[in-house]
Amino acid sequence: MSHLWVENNQEWCVLPLAENRVALTADPARPVTGALGVNPARGLLLPPAAPGSDWILLCRPGACSVNGRPVALGIRALADRDEIVTAPGTRLFFSSESLAAVVPFEAVRETFCPRCLLAIAHGAPAVRCPQCGIAYHEDTAAALACWSYGPCVNCGHSSEPDAGFRWTPDELPPG
Repeated sequence: MSHLWVENNQEWCVLPLAENRVALTADPARPVTGALGVNPARGLLLPPAAPGSDWILLCRPGACSVNGRPVALGIRALADRDEIVTAPGTRLFFSSESLAAVVPFEAVRETFCPRCLLAIAHGAPAVRCPQCGIAYHEDTAAALACWSYGPCVNCGHSSEPDAGFRWTPDELPPG
């Protein structure tokens, strides 16, 4: 799930972006989600219109910048790690990175677990690697805890339950 990194009391916090739009208000630590009657002072984030498409930033032309460049036409598709500045000193970071989560597997076609090489049944508990997207079994009741057994066999992403995000704005110099 995409999210915003929001600075709150000199500490970066995660604001998950679900299916709702997000109004960027004057208080960057308190964006408003979902309310259709909100008239945002700073900008508006719109969710993807279709799976695989981008989140969109809407703002008055020139009122926001992304990665140091003004949003001249008032609309911009966002990419992972984009820095959004809505006012002097107000920085947010958009991230498309997600954390691993056990969910029922949605089989579009027959898919095999790269660890045990068995098929993953539709509806079975599974995890998609957050980095490369490969699906693994994660059904402890059936002794198929393939994801938690070790790192992703394709990309090496950690399967530790508390692995957290690979990137945070803490890695950047202060703005």
